[in-house]
Amino acid sequence: MDKLADAFTTAYESIVKGAAFREGLDPFARLSAEDLDGIIESMARSRPLTPAAVEKAKGAVSTVFDHLDAETMHTPEGAHHVEKRLKSLAFKYKASPDPDVREYGELLHDVANQWKTAWRSALPEEAAATLKDIDAAYTRFVPVRRAAATGNVTDPDAYTPKRLLLAIRAGDKTPSKTNFVAGGLPQQELAAAADKVLGNKVPDSGTTERALLGLGTAGIGTFVPHSLPPIAAMAAYGTRPVQNT
Repeated sequence: MDKLADAFTTAYESIVKGAAFREGLDPFARLSAEDLDGIIESMARSRPLTPAAVEKAKGAVSTVFDHLDAETMHTPEGAHHVEKRLKSLAFKYKASPDPDVREYGELLHDVANQWKTAWRSALPEEAAATLKDIDAAYTRFVPVRRAAATGNVTDPDAYTPKRLLLAIRAGDKTPSKTNFVAGGLPQQELAAAADKVLGNKVPDSGTTERALLGLGTAGIGTFVPHSLPPIAAMAAYGTRPVQNT
């Protein structure tokens, strides 16, 4: 699992560090501090936020940009750093039990996504498309990795669709697991369908990692060229040919 996670990071960084913004599209040059403030104010209008909270968001975003290394300014690497830092702040606040604080976190997350759109659209088309594929693949990989980390006290090698489904639910940080209840989280439909058929009774006869790699590659079909389609991999998991590999 760790090696697969490292592969995502390596692939992503190789694209970000090796690319350059298309001429005239550098988002650092196109978006001034005033523009960012305007974006924040526009997004805040649809949220129950106080003026103080909006000003706090402006300050937080400004601080992220001010602390950016001069060497990476005006580069995709620097733009990616800004996005990561904003999302890190957003997730911190979104995890709060206070609904007002969570709303503030949602605003920062929206700003981060707006910035992501701005800098990604300034990349060469091929680089932007590759990063999009890696993003989609990693999103599907996360619950598989979480399920692998949960372990099983009685049988550490037992990996089932039920475990994946529980890991997906645990990863939903919304109040009352709203997103999980609504359905549609990454890998949720696949895990739910497999759970109905296989339940919690299909342990792996080898190692957890081998079973998970099957599901992991199923979830990253756009990133691993020769991976099995998701449904085919889930259906094959637990059968003798797969367990004997």
